[in-house]
Amino acid sequence: MNITNKIRFGISLILFVFLTLLSTNSQLYAEDTDHAFKSVTFRINLVTNTNRNLLHQYWKPLAGGEAEIEVPFYAGNMRAGLHLYQYNGRHEEYPDYLTSYFYIGWGGEISLFSQIGWFNGIRLGSYQMSFDDTDINPTQRVESELGVGIDSGLNLKLSSRWHGHVGLGYIVVFTHKRLDLINLSIGVSYTIDAPAWFTEFLK
Repeated sequence: MNITNKIRFGISLILFVFLTLLSTNSQLYAEDTDHAFKSVTFRINLVTNTNRNLLHQYWKPLAGGEAEIEVPFYAGNMRAGLHLYQYNGRHEEYPDYLTSYFYIGWGGEISLFSQIGWFNGIRLGSYQMSFDDTDINPTQRVESELGVGIDSGLNLKLSSRWHGHVGLGYIVVFTHKRLDLINLSIGVSYTIDAPAWFTEFLK
């Protein structure tokens, strides 16, 4: 089994274990419908691309980040976010490009200890690549494809509203030659009480 298959197997195993716990763990479900959309969490992550495959022979990953908003749902949590990441060509013939991954997601968190939770979720969105090369036809400078991913991470409770986060994400981008990306992230989040109009609107 090569390293790529080992990684995929590990991710699949994590997701299987989480979904098994999800089906038996009642804490992921709202005790009543009043819980849904009652709070809003804002999250910022620094992201680095950790795996290496054919893509990385031609482009070098630099630095990236994510901004997310999360609300409790009737089961688990709903998320929406933007993932930005810069890749530079290793040679002049390969233009630099910026990726923009707009996504929505769902997942849930299981409490491991009093201050630590384990989150797992799925993502679906539009993965756009904007190439920095004026020689490329303007209609071809931006490529947009379907991006599907899963993410797993640990959340550390710092206070009633602040949390620290470290996570691992796997994104599949359905370009002509499929992209498999594994990203490590670290960040913080802050939770506020949702305004009444916001809760009523989403319900």
